[in-house]
Amino acid sequence: MIEKSAVFRLIRVKHWPKNLLVLAAPLGAGIQITSANLKIGFLGFLGFSLCASAIYVINDYRDRRIDEMHPLKKFRPIAAGLINTRLVPLIVIFLIAISNLTVSDFSLESKITLLIYFVLNLAYTFKLKNVAVLELGIVAFGYSLRILFGAQAFSLVASSWLMISTFCAAFGLIAAKRRAEVNATNRETLGKRQVLIDYNSSALHSVSGLAFGISFTTYSLWLFEHSVNLQVLPLACEMLGLVLLAYLLIESERGKLESPEDLLKTGKFMAIFAIFAILNLVLLYI
Repeated sequence: MIEKSAVFRLIRVKHWPKNLLVLAAPLGAGIQITSANLKIGFLGFLGFSLCASAIYVINDYRDRRIDEMHPLKKFRPIAAGLINTRLVPLIVIFLIAISNLTVSDFSLESKITLLIYFVLNLAYTFKLKNVAVLELGIVAFGYSLRILFGAQAFSLVASSWLMISTFCAAFGLIAAKRRAEVNATNRETLGKRQVLIDYNSSALHSVSGLAFGISFTTYSLWLFEHSVNLQVLPLACEMLGLVLLAYLLIESERGKLESPEDLLKTGKFMAIFAIFAILNLVLLYI
């Protein structure tokens, strides 16, 4: 009997909040909050989350031997022996089937985008994760695909500014995560990823700062295009700057944010982010 908690950890439910990005384009377009739109939004979020979970399961199965030697990843369900490896193909097929069923009524374009996400991440899992820089770009591009998928689900045209901003923000986050992994391998060599050999801590920190700077500029341009309240616009841009600076300061101080989700435990950061989110909703809806 498989423990429910092991299944939740296997499909990485705690990572599902990042898939709320599928709602960014429709919210940015100021769509009406109706039952029909809520249904589309929920199904889009669920379908993308299940697809991403299938990738997580495949990745954990393939890396199970390496994860067994990692100080943190050894607790993943497959590496820890909590999930029978013979069940993995069935779990993956089930997740993909339910994901396809969930988005069955969506547009062909959105389905193609979801397929591109799956195939690209499959290639990343089996080969491209060991190619320096390219692997950062692939992970970051997955966040832009979330924006595109959400827009297509609502028959909207995704803003180029929003997609570029999302890509750069994600690139900065992933670069910071790799920096944390590089710093960790300086203390612990077990389970070291091959690609980390091609990175160094200071360069990754600089890349994060540059990526966040571009993200701030392009997001400000997107807000300017969509805002109906120009008096609040400077405040929203300033709060975004504070969000990015707060992250950089925390990451620089700790240098070990292997899981950006750890920021959810940082009260000051979450307070700044909450104000930023509220100001965005004011700009787009009031």
